[in-house]
Amino acid sequence: MQSHITLIVPHEPGHEPTPPVVELHRGHDREARIWFHEADDERVVLTGCPECLVWQLRTTAERIADALKRNDWR
Repeated sequence: MQSHITLIVPHEPGHEPTPPVVELHRGHDREARIWFHEADDERVVLTGCPECLVWQLRTTAERIADALKRNDWR
């Protein structure tokens, strides 16, 4: 089964959308929760290992920046 989730981050003047809220939870399973605010005032939560989320989000940001530099619009 495949699942696709679309997070729609609203365009904000100056390209400064509302920052996500980050929560760190200790206990048996360490996890981070990142709450993103969507365009329709709903929220999407990304949950996982804190270090893995940092890697995923940093890599995502780098790939977006590289695509913008290449003007890689489809």
